[in-house]
Amino acid sequence: MKTKLVCIAIIVLGLLSSCVYGAELNISQGNIISKLPSPVESPSSSTITGSDYVNLKTIEIPSTPDSKTPVIRYTSDNLPPTINGLIDHIDFQTTKDKKGQVFIYFKLPAPDASVNQSREIGDFIINRKEWNGDRSLDSIQAEIYIHWVADSARPLLSTNPVNEQLYNQYVIGSSDKRPSPIYPTHLGYNYEGMDKTNLMDQFLLTL
Repeated sequence: MKTKLVCIAIIVLGLLSSCVYGAELNISQGNIISKLPSPVESPSSSTITGSDYVNLKTIEIPSTPDSKTPVIRYTSDNLPPTINGLIDHIDFQTTKDKKGQVFIYFKLPAPDASVNQSREIGDFIINRKEWNGDRSLDSIQAEIYIHWVADSARPLLSTNPVNEQLYNQYVIGSSDKRPSPIYPTHLGYNYEGMDKTNLMDQFLLTL
């Protein structure tokens, strides 16, 4: 299990570092360009229909420490049983801005990262009426999984001050005060090229 986690962590760090570098290169244009392989058409990129997630209670909050704009919150006790043991709450920004986000707050400490449960969380999010994005389901599930793996790998990547500094800089963010990459995970509604299934996303979801 540890060997598999280390291998995934190396992949994750490479992906996250590429995304940070891409964001720095393109921030003046207000555009984040993914460094992942070119997207391809795939039936799995479309939104799942026939969801069972109906009539769940929500709370509207004017602002939070992570969002200056209003959010719609799903608390743990109003989440499906498949994910409510993992998630403390999920906040959907109500803004129509292209830079709007969903904030996913895992319960800490979280168990080891799971592809299947990442799929469950992504399925829940994309099927909510509050979801305001055009991203493929695979890209959402893969991003949740990437951040979850980064959290699971932290003990292995924090064995010395150098690794700890690299982790804080490239996974958490040097100016970010989050205790973990999954508290919260920032899931953007829209990213260029992520409206179609990506080969790297598909690969990550097979690990």
